[in-house]
Amino acid sequence: MLCFDIYPRVLQLQIEEIISSIHKGALRGSETYPYKIRRTLSEESETRIMLNLSNYQIPEAKAEELEKARMQFKASLIKVLKARFII
Repeated sequence: MLCFDIYPRVLQLQIEEIISSIHKGALRGSETYPYKIRRTLSEESETRIMLNLSNYQIPEAKAEELEKARMQFKASLIKVLKARFII
């Protein structure tokens, strides 16, 4: 059990690095990543690992909106490329 006790602290440090990178613009397109990581870790650890995202400046709804817009743009771009270049 001692080994498991360190995981939440290490994961918190890692998520803080990811958040910092997103804020700096180095991980553009990954705005929903912290929320997805927190949700997955919480579910898979049966809520034993709960990451703190209080210093994340992008609200979850805004992050999902950005991801949806990016996916729509990508779909439109593919459609145009297929029509233009017969891919």
